[in-house]
Amino acid sequence: MTLLDEAGTLKTSSALFSITSVLLGAGLSVPYGFWQTGPIIGLLGITFVAVVVSICVWLVAASLSSTTCLDIAMAEGVTPQNRELGFLAYCAFGRTGQVIASIILSLELWFALLVAFVAIGVNGSLLVNHSLSQSSIIVLSGVALFPLLDAPVWLLGGAGIASLVGDILCTLAFADASVEAALASQPQASSSTVSSDPGGFLTTVSALGIFFYSYGNAACLPPIRNEMQHVKHFSAVTVAAFAVSVVFYNLLGFMGTMFGDNIGQSYQQNITQILPLRIACAAVIISQLMVMPLLTNTIFRAMLPLVRLYKKMHIVMCKLVFTAISVVVSMFLQDELAATSSLTGNSLTMCTCVVMPAILYWRLAPQVSLMERAFLIALVICALAFAVVGTYATIQEVAT
Repeated sequence: MTLLDEAGTLKTSSALFSITSVLLGAGLSVPYGFWQTGPIIGLLGITFVAVVVSICVWLVAASLSSTTCLDIAMAEGVTPQNRELGFLAYCAFGRTGQVIASIILSLELWFALLVAFVAIGVNGSLLVNHSLSQSSIIVLSGVALFPLLDAPVWLLGGAGIASLVGDILCTLAFADASVEAALASQPQASSSTVSSDPGGFLTTVSALGIFFYSYGNAACLPPIRNEMQHVKHFSAVTVAAFAVSVVFYNLLGFMGTMFGDNIGQSYQQNITQILPLRIACAAVIISQLMVMPLLTNTIFRAMLPLVRLYKKMHIVMCKLVFTAISVVVSMFLQDELAATSSLTGNSLTMCTCVVMPAILYWRLAPQVSLMERAFLIALVICALAFAVVGTYATIQEVAT
């Protein structure tokens, strides 16, 4: 059997659930982003972001199938499950490239993990009627996550289904609240109103950062691809998942317009009816907990080879420290959900989901045409410019 023939154990249907849940799991602030941009620009913005990220996912998949990548994997015995952005950077630029790419990838997914912890803390506290603080809920979720840091392959499909169920329940609860707001004479009040200048240039750029962050978990797709029984189905499955995500986020954004200036940084803040709120809170906790192992699995695949930990006890201690630090940092960020999402999207997500795939494809793909080179150059320049302006816009928004 050649490397091209190696197959994982993940069924195509399970891969579809996993990829879809990964793309939907981070968009709690999308309605807030739609408020910042306005509904038309929001619709175009989320669609544009989805198209750009999906193209870059294809670039990563093409790089993984390149002769250079496959030859190095064969020579060094790298299994399909361990071929991700860090390995591609190693194939393209050697050890230094692997270190840089793995650090950036791990940071981006770590910030996504922090936002997931914050979301669990907020919704867990609401679920128990504030009998436990957000910080206490975050600590408990860290304890629950620790045994699942290295998620087994079979969990990928199950986690995807559970996460999607959670997302659907959240959306139904938010839809109920939006209908109630639309029927009211004035938009409902939110527990956290906004004060930005909607429609302004910097505010719009900051909102696009939220949209990019919502697709930041796309960095988890290469490991899922490598676990599939039929890798040739990856492209079709990914296109279907991105299409579902565009419809889903646009529906959320449209529903968020019903609340006017009172839209919350997380759409859960606008759900006022007790039963729908409880259902939505439980659903967020379930969906975020199920997505978390997909994030940590990718983080450890990228980072453990760099720190060169091989003894089981050393690895366990590393994971324990990682979990503790994540929990502590999440406590400090628990009131800055939208800002953290935007800042991550404008900087780290832009690197892992746009800049790095373009550079790696240029380096690894054979016979890149002149038109492709022009497209890749334009893509990288625009992404870097957007990262600088977007980071500045988010910092300005937080400062004011």
